[in-house]
Amino acid sequence: MANSRAVISTAVGGVVDLLGEIVENKKDFQICERGIGVVSGDADALFNGLIHLAKEEDLRKTLGANGKEFVLNNYSKARLTKDIINLYRNLNPNS
Repeated sequence: MANSRAVISTAVGGVVDLLGEIVENKKDFQICERGIGVVSGDADALFNGLIHLAKEEDLRKTLGANGKEFVLNNYSKARLTKDIINLYRNLNPNS
């Protein structure tokens, strides 16, 4: 995502949050805001999602741009450093 590449993944656990809201439901996969989600263990869905992604250049560009923006806004070094500093401050409020 950070490299502006479209991603495809199984839609399980925290990955669902990374992919974002569902934009469109296809037969056996979902196009989300930042990637394509497939059901875990469904090799055919993964294949179909990859083929769809390979054929849709505009979709690849959109998902890649959305993913990069998400990573920069939520996982930048500055934000992570700030979160760690806040964590330590909350652990020791007297500092």
